[in-house]
Formats: sequence, structure tokens, C-alpha cells
Amino acid sequence: MDKRPKRPQAASAGAQAASVNVGGELWLSVGEVAFLGEARIGLLEQIGERGSITQAAKAAGVSYKAAWDAVDAMNNLAPTPVVSTATGGRGGGGARLTDEGRRLIQAYRTISAEYRQFLESVNAALGDREAGVAMLQRLALRTSARNQFIGQIVSVTARPVDAEVEIAIQGGVRLRAGVTNESVECLGLKPGRPVWALIKAVAVRIESETACAGSSIGTRSRPSSSVGTSLNHGASSSSSFGSISSPSSSSRHVTRTSISDAGLNRLCGQVQRITRSDGPAEVVIALEAGITIRGLIDAERLEPLGISEHTSACALFEPESVIIGVSD
Repeated sequence: MDKRPKRPQAASAGAQAASVNVGGELWLSVGEVAFLGEARIGLLEQIGERGSITQAAKAAGVSYKAAWDAVDAMNNLAPTPVVSTATGGRGGGGARLTDEGRRLIQAYRTISAEYRQFLESVNAALGDREAGVAMLQRLALRTSARNQFIGQIVSVTARPVDAEVEIAIQGGVRLRAGVTNESVECLGLKPGRPVWALIKAVAVRIESETACAGSSIGTRSRPSSSVGTSLNHGASSSSSFGSISSPSSSSRHVTRTSISDAGLNRLCGQVQRITRSDGPAEVVIALEAGITIRGLIDAERLEPLGISEHTSACALFEPESVIIGVSD
């Protein structure tokens, strides 16, 4: 929801060239993932003032969904949640800043003031000279994966071709990812290494917690340690922000009426909100650790399964759907 500054238009022919000025943006990051900028700080300040995400979104000039998405992203990537929400229905629940949220606002404002002074001093040194300035800017991680978590590798279990990587994310929640042994070597995956875990929402299946209770998938908020499905083989790649291991198989939402996959990751919690559309409904589940995960379900299955806001539900996804990212 933070907007990048617009690139200035080139001067017309014969017009006097403008003086060079150095500009930039300040973001707070977790590892290499930029998650907190001016717009999100403004939203946090509005939440602290108004005690409501609905009212904060209006004051900040963003949509209700964009505000919730920003809060989810910040809670998932911050060391501890920055916003605490209370149930009460759409628009009826309260929201308050946590100690971590207030600390981040204060830190951001302090650093921002120093950053502005730095830019002013640089531009003062440049003066009115017409010069070309080569500027390099590190790009923040941008991905289509709606579920982004930070964590640490707990174990790597190698097999003849592939490997299972167990990752502990916030609150001790554990995920399993399936990658090739080549990816393990190329990315340097080993216990204790900080990583990102990315899961596309279309790869996450939503089921009622009652339906999941009779399966052998795993315990609440923790996946089973057993693996009952073979893993597709991932490929490693690198980019300007680091490296990732990604599954070779395409992720797509599959409707299933029964649960028999013992090898799935299984995370359960309370349904925070449901977004309906012409296609599948998006369900956001709040986990006990204060983070969220979102997935898709056919809208017509919501009522038969008893899934609605503030009820219990589970997010299920295959290990090979988890993309592992590292920062070099």
C-alpha cells in the first residue's frame, strides 16, 4: 500500500536542465524483506489513535481490504505482532497497537528524521551543478505469494533425490518444505539458517477444523512429522534480493471433499475474515502466534462446512508448495 515516488519526466528540448537532486525512501526490513514504510506507519498511527482498522483505513485513504492486508503482512514479518485485534464482526471489532507496534513507530520516526537530514546534506553538497549521478537502489522483495513468513531451519532430511526441510516460523509454528538436494546445496540450507517461507494462496486448501480432526495430518498449528506423499523436485534460482527454491509443479486450488493426505502441512486457528468474489472465496486464518495464513475455498462449500468469520478452520498445503528464500 506504500506508493513509490513517480519518476520525473524528461525535460523538453531546449528547456533548461533541472539540477540533480538525490531522493529516496525509508523502509524498515526484516532480513531483506521491506515491510514497513511511510504509508504503513501512517496506518499504524491511525490504528493507535482510532482503535479500529475500519476507521484507520478511511483516515489513511485506503480500502478496508488493503488495510487488513497491510496489518497481516506487518504482523507476519515483524519479530512480534504490531497490531492486536478483537473479534466483533466486520467493522465491529477493535484494534490496538502492541508494544512492538509503538516501538516500531517511534524507531521509524527517529530514523526518518535522520534520513531527511542526510538527504538534505547530500543535496546541499550537489548544489546547482548539472551532473549525472549513478544511483543504485536495492529492490525490496516483491512476490505474488500472499503468505510470507520469516523463520529458521530446524532440520534438513536428505533422501536419494529430494530433501525435506523443516522450518520454524513465528510462535514456534513449523512448516515442511520439499526441495531437491541440489537446492539444499546451492542455497546452503542447514539447521539454524534464517529463511523466508512463501506459499501462494491458491496452493492453500481451507477446511473446517472438525473435518481435519479425524485425519492424521498433524496437531494444531503444527504439521505432522510424517511424510506420506512423494515430493516434486524444486529448482534453485537467484535474483537481486537473494535466492529461492521454488517448486516445478504449478500451484493451483483443488477442491477435495475428504482429507486423506497425511503429508500435508496443517495450520489451524480462527477465521479472521472471508472475502467472497465471483470465483473462490479467500479465507484468512489467524494462528495462535499472532500471524495469519490465507487460502482459497469454493464459496458454496463455506456454509456446508460451517466456515464463517470467528469459527475454527485449518489451512492445508503440500510441502512442495512451500518456496524457500535465502538472503546472500
